[in-house]
Amino acid sequence: MIANLQNNWERINKFDGFDQDIARRGRLLNVLLLGMSILCLLGIIAIAVVVTMNGAWNKPGNVTTIVAAAVFLIGAIGLGYVNQSSVRRSSGRRPRAASGRRRVARPRAPVAAGWS
Repeated sequence: MIANLQNNWERINKFDGFDQDIARRGRLLNVLLLGMSILCLLGIIAIAVVVTMNGAWNKPGNVTTIVAAAVFLIGAIGLGYVNQSSVRRSSGRRPRAASGRRRVARPRAPVAAGWS
């Protein structure tokens, strides 16, 4: 199980062929987002346990707190996906074509003088 988690973490943080500075920022943000997600998940569990032990689900604010923490967790996971795509876009690499070959830029038609 630990080897599986480690393989997934390495796959998420793999930015081969990208600008080293951009890849470093992407890895740092991944670490920060993972830490925030784990703390949020632990907070949701702790709040649910305390509220259940006190039998206080009917009190105002208890369910709202758990819902807000869940929304925060979903937001952190969403930012992780945005981080993955933004690192790939900001590196300047073009995605490969379906055949595996690089796309070739086609020359543009000349523009007449005075027209842009």
